[in-house]
Amino acid sequence: MQFQHGRVKIPETRTYIHPHTYEDPNQAVRDFAKEIEVSNIRIERVIGAGEFGEVCSGRLRLPSKREIQVAIKSLKAGYSEQQRRDFLSEASIMGQFDHPNIIRLEGVVTRCKHLHPNRICT
Repeated sequence: MQFQHGRVKIPETRTYIHPHTYEDPNQAVRDFAKEIEVSNIRIERVIGAGEFGEVCSGRLRLPSKREIQVAIKSLKAGYSEQQRRDFLSEASIMGQFDHPNIIRLEGVVTRCKHLHPNRICT
């Protein structure tokens, strides 16, 4: 395993790129996570909450029109710029994983006023 300039290279695998190497966290999210149309998400109930956000249970309608059960993590209204950057950084990290033992990030909704005004959701 090699670490150089914010990147970890593991033999015979993809290169992991740490999102903090990006000046703009929005670009990191665009590079590693698919933007999901807000109309494809339906929140059903809150299943957890913390200091900076909530996790909800819901449904995601895929392009095939099939729906899947998902967890939706959102950043609470009134978040600081650092909290927003950290939230987007986490989405950028999760978007790079592709392993059966790690929860897969289906995508992000960076403009989700229909779900929760002034929130960012993953």
